[in-house]
Amino acid sequence: MKFDHIPKIKVILSIKFIVCFAFVMFLFGGFGQAKFDLKQFSYAASCNCTMDQISSNKDNLTGVTLPRISIIKNETLESQTEGPLIWTAVKSAPLMNIITDKFLLGNLTGGTSVTVALNTINVTSKDMLGIQVTGGTSPDAAKVELIKVSSLNENATLKQVKLGEKVLEHPIEPDSSANKVQGKSIINLDIPNSGYYLLLVSISYNPDNTSNVSNAKKLIGVYETLLKVQ
Repeated sequence: MKFDHIPKIKVILSIKFIVCFAFVMFLFGGFGQAKFDLKQFSYAASCNCTMDQISSNKDNLTGVTLPRISIIKNETLESQTEGPLIWTAVKSAPLMNIITDKFLLGNLTGGTSVTVALNTINVTSKDMLGIQVTGGTSPDAAKVELIKVSSLNENATLKQVKLGEKVLEHPIEPDSSANKVQGKSIINLDIPNSGYYLLLVSISYNPDNTSNVSNAKKLIGVYETLLKVQ
């Protein structure tokens, strides 16, 4: 192949662009697979910055990587040609809050990702749902709660949902049989009334027993999604 008709400067610029593009893709690919954990930080020298609090007190800190919460539901569709089609639908519940001591850390997930429309699962009053805690640090305790929604705006976000009374509470048992699943639970929806219900999953971590911090407090992560019972 001949390149005599192409100016050398254009060839050089094209090669530079390809190399830069490949490097950017490599960086994004690496960051996409990286798992950031508080326990990864280790510094030998002081940087006179916030990270000194980790390097100088790492023996007194409990490292936590919050897991993902997945809602699992069997879906069925009647096809006139294929008969009944059955598949498993998996939906993630967004992390909405972290509670520790007297602090409520909010706005962890925002924008369109926490809208009512994108976080509503259609169910029947007799459906069965699976709740999975995957990845991250295995919590010391976890539970799922179902709360009746008193009012909501379907064009609003989960943060604007107004709640009524709790109708269900179920513990999520730890599961040591799988490598990536820290806990799972199956709940049977026996709900007589139709409408919206908030499905709330909370996971809690106790301070490390080897920690020298005597006044360390429990940390709780709160995940939410909505069920529309028909």
